[in-house]
Amino acid sequence: TADHGGINDPNGLFYYKGVYHVFHQWHDPPEVNVDWYHQVSFDLVTWQRLPIAHVPCTSGGAVIVDGVPNLVVCPNQTTVHVAVPANLSDPLLRDWKIEARNIVQGAYLPETIPGYWDASAYVGFDGTYYLVSGSCRKSGTMGTLGYCDGGNTPGNPQVMTLASKDFETFEYVGVPWKAKNTTYGPRTECPQMFQRGFVSKDDPSFAALLISAPQWYQNILFVGRLRGNGSSFDLEPAYEDGIVLDHGSVYAGQTMLDTDRDRRLFWGWVTGPANCGPLCGNLTWKGVLTLPRVLQLKPTTNDNALAPNYVVTWHVAPELAALRIMPA
Repeated sequence: TADHGGINDPNGLFYYKGVYHVFHQWHDPPEVNVDWYHQVSFDLVTWQRLPIAHVPCTSGGAVIVDGVPNLVVCPNQTTVHVAVPANLSDPLLRDWKIEARNIVQGAYLPETIPGYWDASAYVGFDGTYYLVSGSCRKSGTMGTLGYCDGGNTPGNPQVMTLASKDFETFEYVGVPWKAKNTTYGPRTECPQMFQRGFVSKDDPSFAALLISAPQWYQNILFVGRLRGNGSSFDLEPAYEDGIVLDHGSVYAGQTMLDTDRDRRLFWGWVTGPANCGPLCGNLTWKGVLTLPRVLQLKPTTNDNALAPNYVVTWHVAPELAALRIMPA
């Protein structure tokens, strides 16, 4: 939790030089503008609150580029910027600065795609940087929600991908995922694709897509194989409809790659009651993040021909066992 105020989406999660960095949206009612709260841990058990990172964005991701953490932020629907540590010698990376450059400047988008939101980034097994963003079919008037919300129709909520070899120049490569029905609409939020730490490097075509479905306020995970340059995503039959990671009000999930342990850690936002106001009565805070859980894709040994070839597992990170108190 935060010490006060309202918690929202986990953003910009990364592991760097032995430290777990978790940012999350935060606001202090009645103030409505969102900042990124920054917390760090060396062991996933004990956490330290750091100064707020004033990042002009609601949602975003993180990626390590040439040994430097980059926060991916999109302050509007036409630009994507990065924030980098102001002082890399600080082991906790307390201060951040926004770079002026728009990393998608000049990237061609088809006329039918209106813009970017909730951008995240990852590095594929081949070393390519991928930028993943929520998208939809163009509709409405530019600058309004309707412009990036083509209605809850099959194929409208979608995820688009851009690629770069150097994280300097990105090119649009396609829309690897579209909703096949209205279950996920009317728009896709907080999309993230990832491979490392979740799938085996022995089969580098496998990948996962994590989205948040605002219609149900749930996190949904898809598993499939990336084709070509990341322009298509062939879903595994058992995961064509995705799997809900949590039932209840857990939303805006995001993962980080723990490079020392080659694992994928997941956090979600436990929203709290929607009908109790910004902070729920007399409380000074609202909303929490889930415990970190390990997400992994494992091959099955089931001889049943109808059983899936792979199964997704998720369990609380083993470090959290230190919080248990055994009865005397």
